[in-house]
Amino acid sequence: MTNPPFHKLFNKMSLAAMCFGIAMGTAPSFAQTTDDLPVVQVQATTDAGAGQRINLSGKLRMLTQRVAASACYVQAGIVPQDSVSMLEGAVAEFTLIVGALEYGNEDLGIFGAEEHRKTLMGVAKLKELWAPMEATAMTVAMGAGTPQDVEAIATQSAKVLEIAQRLVAEITGQYANPAALRQADAMVIDLAGRQRMLAQRVSKNVCL
Repeated sequence: MTNPPFHKLFNKMSLAAMCFGIAMGTAPSFAQTTDDLPVVQVQATTDAGAGQRINLSGKLRMLTQRVAASACYVQAGIVPQDSVSMLEGAVAEFTLIVGALEYGNEDLGIFGAEEHRKTLMGVAKLKELWAPMEATAMTVAMGAGTPQDVEAIATQSAKVLEIAQRLVAEITGQYANPAALRQADAMVIDLAGRQRMLAQRVSKNVCL
């Protein structure tokens, strides 16, 4: 008797549970999320929080995918209580980080408001695209969402991710200089952020 194809060994619920683990950070080590990653030691010579600006702007990429993934889990009824908490947490954190990048937030290690015109334009565009996605996500979190809402969030997340990618590139270019942060440190922070985002994208796409 021949062995069945590998993909038939997984049922839908076990696969969804595995991907929920990726989203929550409880899956195997290859699915590291924000809090699992090692702290990158950087050598900043100013008090603007250069490393944190790059790190947190990169984290926005991951959060776009986490919001979409967790909204899908909520609508599908997969671990409902945890899924709602994950969705609400991702929405709140995204909003918090955007505000910190614009106005500064000492608790997050960002000191002083942003003054660079192109960066401020990027933040403004990000906020514009984020507003409808945030509203729809909270509708889903409150239990009033529909499959169409989840599809809308997935579509919106692609647009928000695109702008977030541009924003992190702008911030990295702005702050990765000898006066603020070593180029090597900036690259490591950016790569860690990409890995966080990709783990959440896998989770989102499988759920959808």
